[in-house]
Amino acid sequence: METRTEIHFFFLPDFETEEVYLAEHHRQGWKFQKNKFGFFYIFEKYGLK
Repeated sequence: METRTEIHFFFLPDFETEEVYLAEHHRQGWKFQKNKFGFFYIFEKYGLK
C-alpha cells in the first residue's frame, strides 16, 4: 500500500478545522491511519480495485 506522512499540528479549539482537514484528505483518496508524536499524520491510499 502507498502511504503518506504529513506534519500537521492540531489544537483542541481547532477541532472543526481538523475535521475539514481529515475529510478533505479522505475525499482525495487518503485514509487516516494514525498519528505519531501528536503531529505526524500517517495516511494510506485507498481506492476500488
